[in-house]
Amino acid sequence: MAPTELRDPVPYPLWWLVLGCAMILAAIMLVVLVLRLTRRPAHDRRHRPRGAPIRADHFGLIRAEHSRQLAVLGQRHSLGELDDRAVYQGISVIVRSFAAERTGVDVRTLTLSELEGPQLTRLRTLIGETYRPSFADPGDDQPRDPNKALRVAQMLVSRW
Repeated sequence: MAPTELRDPVPYPLWWLVLGCAMILAAIMLVVLVLRLTRRPAHDRRHRPRGAPIRADHFGLIRAEHSRQLAVLGQRHSLGELDDRAVYQGISVIVRSFAAERTGVDVRTLTLSELEGPQLTRLRTLIGETYRPSFADPGDDQPRDPNKALRVAQMLVSRW
C-alpha cells in the first residue's frame, strides 16, 4: 500500500454511539437533579427572610439585663459600697458584655486601641472616657463624675 492512499474509517458498532449519547444525557440529568434537590422553589425564596430569624425582643432582653446591671452598679455606688474606680471598672465590664452580645464581636478583652470598626465607635468613645479613671490609684484626686459615666452608659445600652 502506498503512503498516499487513504483508508476507510474504522467502522464502530452502533451501540457505541448510543452509549455515548446516553452518558451525555445522564450527566445532564444528574446536574438538573442536583440543582432541583438542593434549591428551594422560587415561591419559598420570595417569602422567607435570609439568615437566622431573630426574635423582635431578643435585643430588648439584652438591653434590659444590662440596664439593670448598670442601675445596680449606680445604687451600690450611691450607698458607698463602691468607690469611683470600681464604678468605672464595672461600667467597662457591663458595656463590653453588652457590646459583645449586640455585635457578636468579643470585645471583653480588647484594649482601647483594638476597639476599631464602625459598629464599635460608640463603645470606643465610652470606654475611652472610663479608661483612665478605671486604672487610677485609689488615692488619686482627679475630679471624676461616675454618675455622668453611668448615664452615658445607660444611654448607650438603651439606644444601641
